[in-house]
Amino acid sequence: MFSKRKKEKIYPIIFILTVICAVVYKIFLSGRLEAMKSDEIVIETSETTVTEVSSNIYVYVCGEVNCPGVYEIERGSILNDAVELAGGLTDNAAAEDIDLVMVLNENISVKIPSYDDIDTSVITIGNDPDEDKSGLININTADRQTLMTLPGIGESTADAIIDYRSSHVFEKEEDLMNVQGIGESKFNKVRSMICVD
Repeated sequence: MFSKRKKEKIYPIIFILTVICAVVYKIFLSGRLEAMKSDEIVIETSETTVTEVSSNIYVYVCGEVNCPGVYEIERGSILNDAVELAGGLTDNAAAEDIDLVMVLNENISVKIPSYDDIDTSVITIGNDPDEDKSGLININTADRQTLMTLPGIGESTADAIIDYRSSHVFEKEEDLMNVQGIGESKFNKVRSMICVD
């Protein structure tokens, strides 16, 4: 057992040690925890900013390419960039009938045609039977590949146009909005490029 005199000496020492521990915690540990929280906030803010400014799109490239699939490219890239990611054109690709410098600004599906897909006897530059003399695409007669050259018209939408016209005739350009998947926004992108004659 401690004597009364020893206890009187120990109590102040314990008190002083307790105060020192509290001061050390406050200065070092508490400050470090706040710094870690601050770092986490900065990291989260940075990640959010990167997501918001992302300008990539996705392109589904199929047909006569060596590695068909969906590829992520930068918005504003040309079709050739997507084709290169897909392993390049096959030997059977009808390269002269593909607009490899077409600028891509939205998600799109592109099928690269083969020579078998195209009737080369009727395809000559400036003499497409699906285009009138002004270069407009006739939505009543254009084939799938020709329809897919229109902005925003991929495989499924081109097929929907062909299915629709199998039982209807497009009497005016605005009738294109009767096709499932084509709203006013998409129609406005193509209206200056199509005709119904």
